[in-house]
Amino acid sequence: MNIYFILTVRVIGDKPGYFALKMQKAMKGLGTDDQALVRIIISRSECDMVQIKNSFEQQFQGQLADWIRVGYHNTVACVVFNL
Repeated sequence: MNIYFILTVRVIGDKPGYFALKMQKAMKGLGTDDQALVRIIISRSECDMVQIKNSFEQQFQGQLADWIRVGYHNTVACVVFNL
C-alpha cells in the first residue's frame, strides 16, 4: 500500500493519537528531533494539544511533560510548559 494513504487513514482515524506518536518518535532514543517536535507543538497548540497530550500519556504510560523535561533542558521545554 502507498505510505501516504496509510498516514492519511491514521490521521483521519485518530488525529491526537497520530500526533502523539509523532512526538514520541521525535523524543525517543538518543538525541531528539527538535525541529519535528517544535513543528508539531506550534502547529497543533491552539487546536488540539490537550487531546494530543492525553493520547500521548495513554499510549506511552508517561507524562508528556516528563518526556520533554528529560529530552530538553532549554527553551523548547519552557515554551511547551507555557502552552
